[in-house]
Amino acid sequence: LPSSPTALGQSSDLLTQLAELSASDGTRKNQLGLSIAMSGNTVAVGAPGANDGHNQGAGAIYVFTKPTNGWANMTQTAKLPCANGTTPIPYCGLAVAVSGNVIVTNGYDPTISQFVALVFVEPAGGWRNMTQTAELTTTDQGLADGGFNSFAISGNTIVAGSELSSVFGSQEGEAYIYVEPANGWADMTQTAILSPSDGGSSYHFGSAVALSGNVAVIGADDANNEIGGAY
Repeated sequence: LPSSPTALGQSSDLLTQLAELSASDGTRKNQLGLSIAMSGNTVAVGAPGANDGHNQGAGAIYVFTKPTNGWANMTQTAKLPCANGTTPIPYCGLAVAVSGNVIVTNGYDPTISQFVALVFVEPAGGWRNMTQTAELTTTDQGLADGGFNSFAISGNTIVAGSELSSVFGSQEGEAYIYVEPANGWADMTQTAILSPSDGGSSYHFGSAVALSGNVAVIGADDANNEIGGAY
């Protein structure tokens, strides 16, 4: 426990980290830690600058699983690539979410020239290097819409924010709901699209998202003349 407070109102006993998590193949500009999510004993860390084996800057998610004896300095348990093929993904790993045995992050599919969301489901034997289990796409977006920048998972539902989407107005933004099919996550388009009733250009609806049970909250940080709002 902390000892008596200092003159600044803080404990004189500073806590240091239990463990340092690092990439076994880390290099300069990997940006490991730009995004982080945790669920149970699993930590997912985004590294937009990581080399996926084809290109530097293709991006990846590093998965760390708590050892039996507790957290300790370690390198990743698994590395999940964001690219589908050999195309680098700008800002891949900017957003990541994890819940239970499911991880979701942003990616790109060159075969359809579309930014996508990639879902990874932990294999029966535990996390390992792998490609995605499923690819989530949209029915109304192109490259100019910028893809996804925020994610949340609750139960069998994923919400993905796309703050630069210009489907309804220039960078008004949208959020997409995906519900896991009965047989498990598979390639699919959205179950529903969420948009603000009072939306306008540069709202950036989808700048942040949260999800719990059957309720989603979507941030729009530039709504109403940059006052911002949550829906």
